[in-house]
Amino acid sequence: MMNRWTRKSVQDLESYTPGEQPKRPGLVKLNTNENPYPASTRVARVLAEMDTATLRLYPDPVCSDLREAIAGLHGVGVDRVFAGNGSDEILALCTRAFVEDDGTIGYFMPSYSLYPVLAAIRNVRGIASDLTESFEWPEQDPAPASLFFLANPMPPPACFSQKPESWHSAVPFPEWFWWTRRIVILRGRTAWKWRERYRMCL
Repeated sequence: MMNRWTRKSVQDLESYTPGEQPKRPGLVKLNTNENPYPASTRVARVLAEMDTATLRLYPDPVCSDLREAIAGLHGVGVDRVFAGNGSDEILALCTRAFVEDDGTIGYFMPSYSLYPVLAAIRNVRGIASDLTESFEWPEQDPAPASLFFLANPMPPPACFSQKPESWHSAVPFPEWFWWTRRIVILRGRTAWKWRERYRMCL
């Protein structure tokens, strides 16, 4: 009954199947980014001192305080920082902002299973480029795309990818990285040593 009101591209979507979610207590589910370590005691102190009366107020829609803190941490202007409701929302907004109706979305595989779903929702072609058997970046350049999603470390194998020797560019990224122009880097929490390399892309 609802199908006649729903876009065909949405009707054709396959429903998302979450990863395994065991119910046994005491497990740390790394597949859902659970942290095996507790929050900082400073976080607990701030939460304990928080004025709960402020919860009834509408939050700052542009997250000014958060963006200023992130900008200061990375040494960039506040206008270069975007805050969203989780990375999935930011990725979805990128597909709307940077991909025309006849565009394409590129990504490596295996990787985050949301990438092809985002392409399908946007009703554009998703272009998957296979990683090597050892889950490293391929020697051959990926096909051109309007937008390319790049995660490092690369989920699900959690491999930290280095530039293949066949990429002779002087910068830490290959030539295709620069002609793609619109590339979204999803950085794992442990990839701090790549911070300086990613900074050039902000």
